[in-house]
Amino acid sequence: MRMSLVFYFLSLALFACGGAEAPKVNHKDTKAEEIAKNGVDSLLYALPKSQNASDVVATFGQEKITLAELDAQASAEINAAIRKLSMDIFEVRQNALTTLLQMKMMKTETAEKNYASQEELFQKEILATVSKPTDEEKKAFFDENSELMGDQPYDALTERIGQHLFRERLEEASQRYISKLEAKYTVSIGLEPFREVMGSEGASKGAENAPITIVEYADFQCPYCVVTAKAVDEVFAAYPDKVRVVFRHFPLSFHEFAMAAAVATRCAEREGKFWAMHDQMFALSDKLTNEKILESATSMGLKMDAFKACIADPAQTSAVEREMEKGSELGVEGTPAVFLNGIPLKGAQSSEELKALVERELKRLKR
Repeated sequence: MRMSLVFYFLSLALFACGGAEAPKVNHKDTKAEEIAKNGVDSLLYALPKSQNASDVVATFGQEKITLAELDAQASAEINAAIRKLSMDIFEVRQNALTTLLQMKMMKTETAEKNYASQEELFQKEILATVSKPTDEEKKAFFDENSELMGDQPYDALTERIGQHLFRERLEEASQRYISKLEAKYTVSIGLEPFREVMGSEGASKGAENAPITIVEYADFQCPYCVVTAKAVDEVFAAYPDKVRVVFRHFPLSFHEFAMAAAVATRCAEREGKFWAMHDQMFALSDKLTNEKILESATSMGLKMDAFKACIADPAQTSAVEREMEKGSELGVEGTPAVFLNGIPLKGAQSSEELKALVERELKRLKR
C-alpha cells in the first residue's frame, strides 16, 4: 500500500543525484474530468447498451438464440468477470486513496516545516538519513550472494551492489517516514471494500451474532492452509467474543488424502468433534494416510463402527463437493481462501494481517 510513494521518493533520489528528470504526468483527460464530476459509475453504467435481453444474437435454421439465452449459458463466466472487475476497481481505488492521502500529508508537512518544495522535504527528512554502503558492506553482500553472481568478479559488480544496497536503505527510510506521517495525522477511511455474500453453511465456532465472521476454505494437505489455520486460531483466541470462524472444505485433486480428511471431519462432527478432527488433520498434514485418519478417530474416542460407515458413505463426498461448488461460485480457485466479513483475502494470511483487518472492521462497526 505504501509502495507508490516509495517509488516517488526513489524518483526524487535519482533527480537529486543528477539522474534523469522524473517524468511528468498530464492529468488532463476527458474521462478523468467525467469521473471527477460524476464518479466511476457514470462511465461503467452509462455505456451504450447496443442489445437487449430479447434481441436475437444468432439463428440456427429456424431456431433463434437470444441474448438472454446466451447470458444464461455463460452465467458463471459472466458472474466471475463482474466479480473480478468489482475487485479490481476496489483495489485501484484503495491504492489511489492511499497515494492521495500520503501526498496530502506530504504537502501539509512541506508547508508546516517551511520547506520550499516537497523535493527539499525529501532531501532533508529522508535522503539525509540514508548512509552510503561501505566497501565492507558491499563485499559482505557479494560474498553472501556469491552463488547468484555467476562468474563476474567483485570489482566488476561493486558499483551495482552499492546502488542496490543504497536503494534498499532509501526504500526503508521512505517507508519509515510514511509510517511516521500516518501516525501523526488523523485519517478516517470511508471507502467500502468489495464483499461477497457468504451464506451460513459450514462448521463453525464462536457466537453466531459475532460482529466478525472469518470463512476459511482449505485443504488439509495444503501447507499454506496449515499456516493460515494457525493464524485464524490466534485471531479467534484474541477476540473470543468478537470473532466467529466458519470452515469450508476445498480439497484439491492432486492431494491424495485431502478428500478423505475432509470427509473424516464431517463424520467426526456427528459426535461433536469436528474441530478436534480438524486440528488433528492439520497436525498430520504432511503425513496423512487413510490409516492415520482411522488412528486419529480411534485416539479421540469416536464410535468406530459408525465412523467407518460414515466415511464410506458417498453422500459425505457429495456434500464436500457441494461446498467446493459454492466456493467456486465465490471465486475460490485454490487454497487457502479466506473471507473476513465477506472481504476476499489473497493467499495465506498471518495473524497480524488478520488482526489488523479485524480492528478495522470493529472500528467501522463501532463494536
